[in-house]
Amino acid sequence: MKSNKRYIWALVLCCYFAAVLMVCLARPEQIPSLSRSLWGIPVDKIGHFLMFLPYPVIAYTAFKPAYPGRWRHILVLLAVFAVGVGLAMGTE
Repeated sequence: MKSNKRYIWALVLCCYFAAVLMVCLARPEQIPSLSRSLWGIPVDKIGHFLMFLPYPVIAYTAFKPAYPGRWRHILVLLAVFAVGVGLAMGTE
């Protein structure tokens, strides 16, 4: 049963990547106009934060080690962080 959950979370991660790609490649006229800032924070910064907020949770859940061990969890966390940095840099 655990392996089925793992595949489902991997599928959720793929859908998340597809959604981020759609948002990043959308033409500016397709994006609704919003105010320039919210509580003094630029809206584009809030959008970036909300767009990347679910990534670490979904990625870690999809790839967390099946066997206990501190170093395996640390390696997965480092890999999730490295891919997240690459994703953020790639979308900018």
